[in-house]
Amino acid sequence: MRPVTTSREAPAQRRGGEDEAARFVRLARAAALLLVFACASAVRLHHLSDPPLDFHPTRQFRAALLARDYYLRMLPDVPEWRREISARNSAERYEFPLLQRAAALGYRAWGREDLRIPRMISVVAWLLGGWLVFLAARRISSPDGALVAAAFFLLCL
Repeated sequence: MRPVTTSREAPAQRRGGEDEAARFVRLARAAALLLVFACASAVRLHHLSDPPLDFHPTRQFRAALLARDYYLRMLPDVPEWRREISARNSAERYEFPLLQRAAALGYRAWGREDLRIPRMISVVAWLLGGWLVFLAARRISSPDGALVAAAFFLLCL
């Protein structure tokens, strides 16, 4: 036999059921967002160790030379002839070298040049951009729309 509820208890019980459903929807959205970020990470980390020849190789090669130049300028025990050759190889700058400077700092922290470092920096920046797209889209749209916008940004662009 079901207990008798008063009129005051009925709305509270209904809200409790709605809260559980809303909590489930929020968890499902969070899981979907986590899945989107995991897939985007996997796609970008898949060829992490490959040489930078996948997209505009000339630009990537010049960026690597510029990062090497910044790295060699930071080291105190590099021969002057090596710094001079590095500076000549990276003479032209077409854009602000933010990634190259970050890569040089990464090389210094790692203790050697490794082309995976700038790729990892790019992956982290791309994922941060996806998070910002999600936050911006959530403010102007629904949470579901924000999820779609983040998925499109991370997986299609």
